Amino acid sequence: MTPSELEAHYRRYLTYLNTNRARELQDFVADTVTHNGKTLTREQYQDFVAGNFKCFSTIDIAPELIVANDDQVACRIKFSNCKLEKELFGCQPTGRVFDMVEHVFYRFQEGKIVEVQSLVDEIALREQR
Repeated sequence: MTPSELEAHYRRYLTYLNTNRARELQDFVADTVTHNGKTLTREQYQDFVAGNFKCFSTIDIAPELIVANDDQVACRIKFSNCKLEKELFGCQPTGRVFDMVEHVFYRFQEGKIVEVQSLVDEIALREQR
């Protein structure tokens, strides 16, 4: 894929996440994927992502910055209108609506994600303001 094709493909992946289709990522994620150094099957990765989103009663996802080359995508994702309903990463819900960001780097092979390196704004998650 060219960088612009890879960016468009990645934007479709984000659309799946934003429309609660995290368990339908077979067109975007390889059979195995490494997430922050841990090897997962696609099903485990989908369960991880879906499980994180289930912790929120409301959440909107929008890319603020995307940089793509032949096989990598870097993105700053803004999560807005977040309302945590269940514990996530050790953080308890407060009932407040808040925004947070994630900086994430993906490596693709044959159009599918094979590696994810992610850093979530845990301070915003902890403070929920």
